[in-house]
Amino acid sequence: MRPVTRTSALVASAALVVVSLTACNTSTATCTNGSCDVTLGGKGSSITLKTNQVRAPYGSVIVVFEGASGGSAALNIHGQTGTCTQGQSIALAQLSITCASVKDAEVKFTITAA
Repeated sequence: MRPVTRTSALVASAALVVVSLTACNTSTATCTNGSCDVTLGGKGSSITLKTNQVRAPYGSVIVVFEGASGGSAALNIHGQTGTCTQGQSIALAQLSITCASVKDAEVKFTITAA
């Protein structure tokens, strides 16, 4: 049995870090005057927007990115799922969502009260 060298252990550790970093989900939001520009990266990523940020009629809003395929992103808000493509606006859970950009692992959209 060959002893593990320091170099091979470092290479294995670096590979594990790269795999861990690529599996990360990201979520950001910038909100003003009842409208939020949101970016969700990675299937299953989510963000919670407070009532004063998006002025939803029912309290805080949790948006989950269910994934994208063929230029269409699936978003879930309080158990309701809708899909949108770049430039398309949809109504979902009494909110208006306009998708600005849809990629396989990321969606950018603006969300406001409908």
